[in-house]
Parts: sequence; C-alpha cells; structure tokens
Amino acid sequence: MELLWSTFGVSVLSAFFPVVNIEAYLGVVASQVGTTQSLPLAVTAAFGQALGKIAWYEAARRGTDSRWMAKRLEKPAVRARYESWTYRAEGRPLLVVGVLFTASLVGLPPLLVVAPLAGALRLNRLVFVATIVAGRSVQFFVILQGIGHLLG
Repeated sequence: MELLWSTFGVSVLSAFFPVVNIEAYLGVVASQVGTTQSLPLAVTAAFGQALGKIAWYEAARRGTDSRWMAKRLEKPAVRARYESWTYRAEGRPLLVVGVLFTASLVGLPPLLVVAPLAGALRLNRLVFVATIVAGRSVQFFVILQGIGHLLG
C-alpha cells in the first residue's frame, strides 16, 4: 500500500514539475517489483497525473476570463493564435479529446501544453480527467510490464 501512495505522490509532483520524471520512477519501481503490480501502479500513477494536470486545466479555464488574458488578447498575434485554436476546437470535441489522448499516451504534443489548452477551450472536466487517466494508464502499464519482463 505504501508503494501505491508513494507512486501517487510522485505522479502528482511530476504533473507540476517535469524534472520529476514519473516514467523513470516507474522504471525503477518495475525493476524492484516485477510485473505483478503493474496494473494498480499504472492506474494509480495515471490518477495522480490527472489530478496534477487539473490545476493547469483550471488555471487556463479561469484565466481566459481574467484581465491579464484580456490584455494579452489585445495583441494581434496572440489573439490570432487563440482564435485559431478556438475555431479548430469549436464543434469538434473529438479532435480535442484525440489530441489530449495522444498527449497522454505518447507525450506528443506534451501534456503540460495540452492540459491548459483543454482548459482554455473549456473541454468538459470529466472528459478531461477520463482521457488523461486512460492514456496515462496504458502508457504506464506498458512501461511497467516492459521493464518488469526485461529485468524479471
């Protein structure tokens, strides 16, 4: 149980600070426990990542209504980029979810960039969390299984 809690903590921390690498942490864990705990560890780490990314999502979601953002949007280049992403996303929630899932699964584009974008585009919170948990669970399970089998 301690391992699950520490995994959760490291994953939340890594969602805020990219220098804390959850994949490397899981690799070390897999080398110690093998493949037997891969699924609970993967899902725990995925929930931690989602929890951490909610902060980025909410900051961007609320930030689009702020005076600071209104001032930034006065700049034509910033407004053009914002409107371009908004135009692409409006009426296309599957596009936003697809990009978010890809970022969660393979890290391209970086989830640290996509999470606030999802907030700014006002993607449904439950869809946001579920998509990250799904993508990250698969990625983390593959890492844990791969290293566990390689070293086990």
